[in-house]
Amino acid sequence: MAALKKRYYQKIDEEVYSAILDNGMSLSIIKKKGFVEKAAFLSTNFGALDNHFYIDGESQSYPAGIAHFLEHKLFEDEQGRDVTLDFVKLGADVNAFTTLEKTTYYFSTLDHFEESLELLLKFTSNFTSSEDAVNHEKRIIEQEINMYQDDPDYRAYLGCLQSLYPNTILGQDIAGSVDSIEEITVKDLKDNFDCFYRPANCHLVLVGDFDVENIYTFVNEKQSKFTPPERIVEKEKHLIESDIQKLDSLQMEIFISKLAIGFKS
Repeated sequence: MAALKKRYYQKIDEEVYSAILDNGMSLSIIKKKGFVEKAAFLSTNFGALDNHFYIDGESQSYPAGIAHFLEHKLFEDEQGRDVTLDFVKLGADVNAFTTLEKTTYYFSTLDHFEESLELLLKFTSNFTSSEDAVNHEKRIIEQEINMYQDDPDYRAYLGCLQSLYPNTILGQDIAGSVDSIEEITVKDLKDNFDCFYRPANCHLVLVGDFDVENIYTFVNEKQSKFTPPERIVEKEKHLIESDIQKLDSLQMEIFISKLAIGFKS
Protein backbone atom coordinates (compact mmCIF):
# COMPACT_ATOMS: atom_id res chain seq x y z
CA MET A 1 0.00 0.00 0.00
CA ALA A 2 1.48 3.33 -1.10
CA ALA A 3 2.17 5.95 1.56
CA LEU A 4 -0.11 8.95 1.91
CA LYS A 5 1.31 12.28 0.82
CA LYS A 6 0.37 15.28 2.93
CA ARG A 7 0.05 18.86 1.74
CA TYR A 8 -0.66 21.73 4.11
CA TYR A 9 -2.22 24.97 2.85
CA GLN A 10 -1.23 27.54 5.43
CA LYS A 11 -3.41 30.41 4.20
CA ILE A 12 -6.59 28.42 4.69
CA ASP A 13 -5.26 26.06 7.38
CA GLU A 14 -6.18 22.99 5.33
CA GLU A 15 -4.61 19.52 5.26
CA VAL A 16 -4.99 17.39 2.11
CA TYR A 17 -3.73 13.80 1.90
CA SER A 18 -3.42 11.95 -1.39
CA ALA A 19 -2.46 8.51 -2.65
CA ILE A 20 -2.96 6.06 -5.48
CA LEU A 21 -4.77 2.94 -4.26
CA ASP A 22 -3.53 -0.54 -5.06
CA ASN A 23 -6.11 -0.92 -7.85
CA GLY A 24 -5.16 2.42 -9.48
CA MET A 25 -7.89 4.70 -8.14
CA SER A 26 -6.66 8.11 -6.96
CA LEU A 27 -7.70 9.24 -3.47
CA SER A 28 -7.78 12.63 -1.78
CA ILE A 29 -8.67 13.14 1.88
CA ILE A 30 -9.46 16.67 3.05
CA LYS A 31 -9.28 16.76 6.82
CA LYS A 32 -11.79 19.20 8.35
CA LYS A 33 -11.01 19.45 12.04
CA GLY A 34 -14.06 19.83 14.24
CA PHE A 35 -16.56 19.13 11.47
CA VAL A 36 -19.42 16.76 12.32
CA GLU A 37 -20.68 16.11 8.79
CA LYS A 38 -18.66 13.97 6.37
CA ALA A 39 -18.91 13.68 2.61
CA ALA A 40 -17.53 11.58 -0.25
CA PHE A 41 -17.30 12.35 -3.97
CA LEU A 42 -16.46 9.69 -6.57
CA SER A 43 -15.73 11.07 -10.04
CA THR A 44 -14.97 9.25 -13.25
CA ASN A 45 -13.36 11.04 -16.20
CA PHE A 46 -16.34 10.34 -18.41
CA GLY A 47 -18.74 13.04 -19.53
CA ALA A 48 -21.00 14.17 -22.34
CA LEU A 49 -18.05 14.84 -24.66
CA ASP A 50 -16.87 11.23 -24.54
CA ASN A 51 -19.16 9.47 -26.99
CA HIS A 52 -16.32 9.01 -29.51
CA PHE A 53 -13.11 7.30 -28.35
CA TYR A 54 -10.61 4.56 -29.16
CA ILE A 55 -10.14 1.15 -27.52
CA ASP A 56 -6.74 -0.35 -28.30
CA GLY A 57 -6.60 1.93 -31.34
CA GLU A 58 -10.05 1.01 -32.67
CA SER A 59 -12.58 3.82 -33.06
CA GLN A 60 -15.86 3.61 -31.10
CA SER A 61 -18.96 5.82 -31.43
CA TYR A 62 -22.03 5.96 -29.22
CA PRO A 63 -25.22 8.06 -29.06
CA ALA A 64 -25.09 11.47 -27.40
CA GLY A 65 -26.15 11.45 -23.76
CA ILE A 66 -24.78 8.02 -22.90
CA ALA A 67 -22.69 9.24 -19.91
CA HIS A 68 -25.76 10.86 -18.33
CA PHE A 69 -27.85 7.75 -19.10
CA LEU A 70 -25.29 5.52 -17.38
CA GLU A 71 -25.35 7.81 -14.33
CA HIS A 72 -29.09 7.15 -14.04
CA LYS A 73 -28.80 3.38 -14.48
CA LEU A 74 -26.06 2.86 -11.90
CA PHE A 75 -28.52 3.81 -9.17
CA GLU A 76 -30.32 0.51 -9.82
CA ASP A 77 -29.00 -2.67 -8.20
CA GLU A 78 -29.15 -6.21 -9.64
CA GLN A 79 -32.82 -6.54 -8.61
CA GLY A 80 -33.77 -3.18 -10.14
CA ARG A 81 -34.07 -1.47 -6.73
CA ASP A 82 -33.09 2.16 -6.28
CA VAL A 83 -29.91 2.20 -4.15
CA THR A 84 -30.90 5.65 -2.92
CA LEU A 85 -33.18 3.84 -0.47
CA ASP A 86 -30.16 2.11 1.10
CA PHE A 87 -28.50 5.49 1.66
CA VAL A 88 -31.69 6.83 3.22
CA LYS A 89 -31.71 3.94 5.70
CA LEU A 90 -28.19 4.97 6.74
CA GLY A 91 -29.22 8.62 7.12
CA ALA A 92 -27.14 9.73 4.13
CA ASP A 93 -28.10 12.18 1.37
CA VAL A 94 -26.91 10.89 -2.04
CA ASN A 95 -26.98 12.33 -5.55
CA ALA A 96 -25.00 12.55 -8.81
CA PHE A 97 -24.39 14.81 -11.80
CA THR A 98 -22.87 14.62 -15.26
CA THR A 99 -20.86 17.42 -16.89
CA LEU A 100 -19.12 17.69 -20.24
CA GLU A 101 -16.03 15.92 -18.86
CA LYS A 102 -16.99 14.05 -15.67
CA THR A 103 -19.65 12.06 -13.88
CA THR A 104 -19.70 12.45 -10.08
CA TYR A 105 -21.54 10.50 -7.39
CA TYR A 106 -21.61 11.92 -3.87
CA PHE A 107 -23.17 11.67 -0.45
CA SER A 108 -23.03 13.46 2.88
CA THR A 109 -23.93 12.14 6.32
CA LEU A 110 -23.57 12.64 10.06
CA ASP A 111 -23.47 8.92 10.93
CA HIS A 112 -22.60 5.56 9.36
CA PHE A 113 -20.01 7.12 7.06
CA GLU A 114 -18.03 3.94 6.39
CA GLU A 115 -21.18 1.94 5.58
CA SER A 116 -22.31 4.69 3.19
CA LEU A 117 -18.87 4.86 1.61
CA GLU A 118 -18.81 1.10 1.07
CA LEU A 119 -22.22 1.38 -0.59
CA LEU A 120 -21.00 4.19 -2.87
CA LEU A 121 -17.95 2.17 -3.94
CA LYS A 122 -20.05 -0.93 -4.51
CA PHE A 123 -22.81 0.50 -6.68
CA THR A 124 -20.37 2.40 -8.91
CA SER A 125 -18.22 -0.69 -9.50
CA ASN A 126 -20.80 -2.88 -11.24
CA PHE A 127 -23.35 -2.50 -14.02
CA THR A 128 -26.26 -4.86 -14.67
CA SER A 129 -29.50 -4.07 -16.46
CA SER A 130 -32.01 -5.33 -19.00
CA GLU A 131 -33.45 -3.92 -22.21
CA ASP A 132 -36.82 -3.45 -20.48
CA ALA A 133 -35.21 -1.46 -17.66
CA VAL A 134 -33.26 0.64 -20.17
CA ASN A 135 -36.39 1.34 -22.20
CA HIS A 136 -38.20 2.39 -19.03
CA GLU A 137 -35.34 4.77 -18.18
CA LYS A 138 -35.56 6.31 -21.65
CA ARG A 139 -39.04 7.61 -20.81
CA ILE A 140 -37.74 9.16 -17.57
CA ILE A 141 -34.79 10.87 -19.28
CA GLU A 142 -37.05 12.01 -22.12
CA GLN A 143 -39.21 13.80 -19.52
CA GLU A 144 -36.07 15.38 -18.04
CA ILE A 145 -34.92 16.61 -21.46
CA ASN A 146 -38.36 18.06 -22.23
CA MET A 147 -38.53 19.71 -18.81
CA TYR A 148 -35.36 21.67 -19.54
CA GLN A 149 -36.84 22.82 -22.85
CA ASP A 150 -39.29 24.89 -20.77
CA ASP A 151 -36.51 26.51 -18.70
CA PRO A 152 -35.61 29.89 -20.26
CA ASP A 153 -32.33 30.20 -18.33
CA TYR A 154 -31.15 26.80 -19.53
CA ARG A 155 -32.27 27.47 -23.10
CA ALA A 156 -30.31 30.74 -23.10
CA TYR A 157 -27.20 28.96 -21.73
CA LEU A 158 -27.41 26.09 -24.23
CA GLY A 159 -28.16 28.48 -27.09
CA CYS A 160 -25.04 30.42 -26.19
CA LEU A 161 -22.94 27.24 -26.36
CA GLN A 162 -24.52 26.32 -29.69
CA SER A 163 -23.58 29.73 -31.09
CA LEU A 164 -19.99 29.54 -29.78
CA TYR A 165 -19.41 25.92 -30.84
CA PRO A 166 -21.71 25.21 -33.81
CA ASN A 167 -21.84 21.68 -35.19
CA THR A 168 -19.92 20.18 -32.24
CA ILE A 169 -20.96 18.08 -29.27
CA LEU A 170 -20.17 21.09 -27.03
CA GLY A 171 -23.40 22.60 -28.28
CA GLN A 172 -25.56 19.59 -27.37
CA ASP A 173 -27.54 18.92 -24.21
CA ILE A 174 -25.54 16.83 -21.72
CA ALA A 175 -28.51 14.44 -21.52
CA GLY A 176 -28.51 14.06 -25.31
CA SER A 177 -31.71 14.36 -27.33
CA VAL A 178 -34.94 12.38 -27.41
CA ASP A 179 -33.72 10.77 -30.64
CA SER A 180 -30.20 9.96 -29.43
CA ILE A 181 -31.26 8.27 -26.20
CA GLU A 182 -33.65 6.03 -28.16
CA GLU A 183 -30.57 4.47 -29.79
CA ILE A 184 -28.89 3.51 -26.49
CA THR A 185 -28.80 -0.23 -25.69
CA VAL A 186 -27.77 -2.31 -22.68
CA LYS A 187 -24.62 -3.33 -24.57
CA ASP A 188 -23.73 0.33 -25.22
CA LEU A 189 -24.03 1.10 -21.51
CA LYS A 190 -21.99 -1.95 -20.48
CA ASP A 191 -19.25 -1.15 -23.02
CA ASN A 192 -18.96 2.43 -21.74
CA PHE A 193 -19.04 1.32 -18.12
CA ASP A 194 -16.18 -1.13 -18.73
CA CYS A 195 -14.14 1.57 -20.48
CA PHE A 196 -14.59 4.51 -18.13
CA TYR A 197 -15.52 3.19 -14.70
CA ARG A 198 -12.15 1.48 -14.26
CA PRO A 199 -10.57 2.45 -10.90
CA ALA A 200 -7.59 4.02 -12.67
CA ASN A 201 -10.01 6.43 -14.37
CA CYS A 202 -11.68 7.45 -11.09
CA HIS A 203 -10.91 9.87 -8.27
CA LEU A 204 -12.35 9.56 -4.77
CA VAL A 205 -12.46 12.63 -2.51
CA LEU A 206 -13.32 12.32 1.21
CA VAL A 207 -14.08 15.40 3.31
CA GLY A 208 -14.42 15.37 7.09
CA ASP A 209 -12.75 15.00 10.46
CA PHE A 210 -11.19 11.57 9.81
CA ASP A 211 -8.53 9.42 11.34
CA VAL A 212 -6.70 9.69 8.03
CA GLU A 213 -4.70 6.45 8.21
CA ASN A 214 -7.74 4.43 9.25
CA ILE A 215 -10.00 5.71 6.50
CA TYR A 216 -7.21 5.24 3.95
CA THR A 217 -6.76 1.59 4.99
CA PHE A 218 -10.53 1.05 4.90
CA VAL A 219 -10.89 2.41 1.35
CA ASN A 220 -7.85 0.54 0.04
CA GLU A 221 -9.13 -2.77 1.43
CA LYS A 222 -12.61 -2.28 -0.02
CA GLN A 223 -11.26 -1.25 -3.41
CA SER A 224 -8.84 -4.19 -3.60
CA LYS A 225 -11.87 -6.31 -4.64
CA PHE A 226 -12.40 -4.17 -7.74
CA THR A 227 -9.47 -4.72 -10.09
CA PRO A 228 -10.81 -5.09 -13.65
CA PRO A 229 -8.36 -5.77 -16.48
CA GLU A 230 -6.75 -2.65 -17.91
CA ARG A 231 -7.75 -1.43 -21.35
CA ILE A 232 -6.07 1.22 -23.46
CA VAL A 233 -8.79 3.85 -23.88
CA GLU A 234 -7.95 7.07 -25.69
CA LYS A 235 -10.37 9.95 -25.78
CA GLU A 236 -10.95 11.74 -29.04
CA LYS A 237 -9.38 15.18 -29.27
CA HIS A 238 -12.27 17.50 -30.10
CA LEU A 239 -11.58 20.06 -32.79
CA ILE A 240 -13.37 23.34 -32.07
CA GLU A 241 -14.91 25.14 -35.02
CA SER A 242 -13.26 28.49 -35.75
CA ASP A 243 -16.48 30.23 -36.85
CA ILE A 244 -19.18 31.28 -34.43
CA GLN A 245 -22.81 32.27 -34.85
CA LYS A 246 -22.78 35.86 -33.66
CA LEU A 247 -26.49 36.27 -32.96
CA ASP A 248 -29.45 34.01 -32.32
CA SER A 249 -32.84 34.36 -30.68
CA LEU A 250 -35.65 32.20 -29.34
CA GLN A 251 -39.28 33.02 -28.63
CA MET A 252 -40.81 31.68 -25.39
CA GLU A 253 -43.79 32.66 -23.25
CA ILE A 254 -41.95 34.45 -20.43
CA PHE A 255 -42.55 37.75 -18.58
CA ILE A 256 -38.95 39.05 -18.62
CA SER A 257 -36.63 38.83 -21.60
CA LYS A 258 -33.35 36.93 -21.18
CA LEU A 259 -29.96 37.78 -22.66
CA ALA A 260 -26.88 35.54 -22.73
CA ILE A 261 -23.47 36.79 -23.90
CA GLY A 262 -20.63 34.37 -24.60
CA PHE A 263 -16.92 34.98 -25.22
CA LYS A 264 -14.73 32.39 -26.94
CA SER A 265 -11.00 32.75 -26.33
